[in-house]
Amino acid sequence: MTGGPGGAAAPILPECDDAMVTSVPSVPPGPGFEPVPPVSAVPSGSSTRAALTAALAAFSTSLFAVVVLAASSSGRLLLATALLVVQLALVIGWFRSAHLTTVGQASGAFAAIAAAVAADIVLLRTHDRANVRALAGVLAGLVILAFVIQLARRDGRDRLTNAIAASVASGALAIAVSVLIAVRGGPHGTTLVAVALTGVAVGVLPVQPQVPLWVSIPAGLALGAGAGLLVSHAAGAFGMGTGAVVALVAVALAVGARAALAKVPQGVVAWPVAATLPLVVVPPAVLVVARIMVG
Repeated sequence: MTGGPGGAAAPILPECDDAMVTSVPSVPPGPGFEPVPPVSAVPSGSSTRAALTAALAAFSTSLFAVVVLAASSSGRLLLATALLVVQLALVIGWFRSAHLTTVGQASGAFAAIAAAVAADIVLLRTHDRANVRALAGVLAGLVILAFVIQLARRDGRDRLTNAIAASVASGALAIAVSVLIAVRGGPHGTTLVAVALTGVAVGVLPVQPQVPLWVSIPAGLALGAGAGLLVSHAAGAFGMGTGAVVALVAVALAVGARAALAKVPQGVVAWPVAATLPLVVVPPAVLVVARIMVG
């Protein structure tokens, strides 16, 4: 006993033995007991889904390129039909990626689709098949129509600027796809389209998120440019230098777009955009190269 306040005796607590605290009797697991794996051992489904989505997008780009190439060999009208499918997928995917899903917000897609159809028709009906000057008027009409559609909304006009931006951006890219019709209508157009699209179809396949960019980009460039060069050599329409430049420019743009999309976090870009964008950026550059090197 020790003296507490006021002379009262305070109880003495017994000393605690460390062995008594640390030694806990083990309880045997009951029937049907399964050990819980550590958190690090639990497989993550998100990374698997991301890899599958990227592989599907790359394969879809190649499939789109092959379909457009087959349509191009059959004529400009079938080429325009195949390009319209690519344009529709691009516009719909663009609005999905921007989360413009209500009727008022998504109404801007009509402006982009109308511009795509108008661009295809203008290039099909123009007297000079390789002339793309009329597309400037289509682009101006797209901007005006995008503003008119959004300003005519009666739903509060929420996300007005986002909807206008999506209309103009997706419509401009859809118009850019139509330039391939002008490439097809110019000198050696069938061969130029074949060289470019073959390179795109092969070059985008190695670019995957799970493959380091320092490996996938050179592999895509080499394989795509080589495939395009083989097509150019087999056609014999122009020199190997022209074929190499056309193939390399087309593959570089497609692989660059594919690599940029591969680094975007999952869920930011919808699958249709990831599948069509590497193909969309190619036609204007191919037209410029064709005008310089072919005439």
